[in-house]
Amino acid sequence: MVKSAFITGAADGIGAGLARQLSSLGYAVTLADINTAGAHAIAQEITMTTQGAQTLALHCDVINEASQNKAFQAHIQRFGTLNVVILNAGIMESGDLFDSSSNTWQRSLQVNLSGVLYGVRIAVQSMKALGTTQGGVIMPVASAGGIYPIPMGPVYSAAKGGVVMLTQSLGRNLMKNYGIRIVALCPEYVDTALVRGVREQQGAAAADALLRPVKGKLLTVEQVANVGVELVQNADQVVGKCVLVLSTGEVMIPDWPRLQNLNLRPSPPPFTASSTTTKSTYEVPRVLSNQARKIIVTRLSPNFREATQIVTFPLPQIPEGCVLIKNLYCGINASDVNFTSGKYQRGGGPSEPPFDAGFEACGIVVGEGTGQKTLSIGQPVATMQYGGFSEYSIVPAKQCLPMRRAAPAVLALLTSGLTASISLEHTARLKSGEIVLVTAAAGGTGQFFVQLAKAKGAHVIATCGSNEKGQFLKSLGADRVINYKTESLKTVLKNEYPQGVNLVCELVGGEMFSTCLNALAPGGRLLIIGAVSQYSTGWKPSTHVGLPEKLLVRSASLLGFFLPMYAVHFKRHLAQLLDAVEGGKLHVELDPSNFVGLEAVFDAVEHLQRGQSMGKVYVTLDPAVSVAETGRGSGGVASRL
Repeated sequence: MVKSAFITGAADGIGAGLARQLSSLGYAVTLADINTAGAHAIAQEITMTTQGAQTLALHCDVINEASQNKAFQAHIQRFGTLNVVILNAGIMESGDLFDSSSNTWQRSLQVNLSGVLYGVRIAVQSMKALGTTQGGVIMPVASAGGIYPIPMGPVYSAAKGGVVMLTQSLGRNLMKNYGIRIVALCPEYVDTALVRGVREQQGAAAADALLRPVKGKLLTVEQVANVGVELVQNADQVVGKCVLVLSTGEVMIPDWPRLQNLNLRPSPPPFTASSTTTKSTYEVPRVLSNQARKIIVTRLSPNFREATQIVTFPLPQIPEGCVLIKNLYCGINASDVNFTSGKYQRGGGPSEPPFDAGFEACGIVVGEGTGQKTLSIGQPVATMQYGGFSEYSIVPAKQCLPMRRAAPAVLALLTSGLTASISLEHTARLKSGEIVLVTAAAGGTGQFFVQLAKAKGAHVIATCGSNEKGQFLKSLGADRVINYKTESLKTVLKNEYPQGVNLVCELVGGEMFSTCLNALAPGGRLLIIGAVSQYSTGWKPSTHVGLPEKLLVRSASLLGFFLPMYAVHFKRHLAQLLDAVEGGKLHVELDPSNFVGLEAVFDAVEHLQRGQSMGKVYVTLDPAVSVAETGRGSGGVASRL
């Protein structure tokens, strides 16, 4: 017999989108709506565009149980089955809850909650009567407003919250007793007539206020319908769940309940050394493909684009003690081209292609091997190992860094943040009151050297290559900013710092290295972090005539720093950095460029190598994750860790 779906609120928006999708998958579809003409129009469109489509358009007023029952029976009489019920009908609230002269707000409660209650009851009764309950799916379309509050729509939020609780309360028993799966679809604001109506009825100011929490970003009907269909097809995995679709396209399941003692004292910052090991915050209901893509190095060259290529690889069985991670973001680093040049050694010898590229990524745990007890499915994690430029990674659970949220700001704190934090403490041993010079200070790593040195009481000199970057560095607290394109670094150091500088955090190399070396004070230290100016040409061995003599007469020293050798310190320093960000003591600047998809890694690497970046450069690997979530744009601030 034909599979069939009954959808309320199907004349427009999400309901119509779901009808189109399910029809294309071979479902016979009933479009039930109080707007009968609209339902007929969508049904006709589906019939004309989908070969073999079977549709039925009906009038249905969901607040009238008899009207709903009549529509259900018409569906069953026409198709003889009832496999999927989607309760999508909904309206925004109108009127003022506190205006005793009007009760217009009650209709929102009736449509959004009572209508769903009626629909669930009739759906269960109908499926039982047909004797085909096994495999039946009921999907109320609730709202993100049922998970967190909407101050401008308290009644709407209350009704949708009721649908959320209804779904969770019924989930286990419906599955156990009747084999019926119920799951609630809870999108943030969607570009539908319902949301557009706020602007039309209440004005632009009200609409802007409503959308401010999602930075004006609206989901498309297609995005939400795609998630809805995926939930229908994989309902066994999400029984009784309320699936949240963020405006970014991310799909998450809130992990309730999360209880907290009420001690009437201010809560500690979310990020502490212990909180980074918190178990799963979200579950991810996506069904995985058996293959994925990654970038590998196929030949040794400083030209990243020529040295690498994208390949498809099968996802193997997850080894014992390991987890499978869906990477959402990957970080771009200056040393990516050193890696493709074969400058870093692996296993005690030179790197020989092919091998995986990319130093860092963050994402969500979506699978686990046997014996793995460290992480939960859905746990956001960061990784720092070769192979970050990959859609999925298999990593030993003990090597993962648990996070509260997978976000671009986390990437900035990995290679870049940890380099600055660990090297200042363990290698350079910075002291309060010292004069510190930071080169390439506006980059992903330099920004942290500036801030952490200031936090330790140092006087910070910062170099950069544009006025815009100079203003940014001043905002971070740099005491003296030098735009080397408009000022001579040598002249400034000679005239303004005649006694020299105590510490140089050197990231540029070449002529800059020589200038910094000559500017060291007696007992000064030059901390070698990198030589970005030389990477694109292969970072050939350099010769510094008179280097031993210069160090000798100043009692100065050169200090090399290679982050992988300090892995034992990663978790402690990362926890400190996260605490500092959450406490407002450390700013994370993200480069405002919009690099999306694995293919964008090539452009992102070149963007950094050309010296065009300001802040941490990263790539959003999953195109469903949007600009609003990542904090891109003016200022590039990433505050949502």
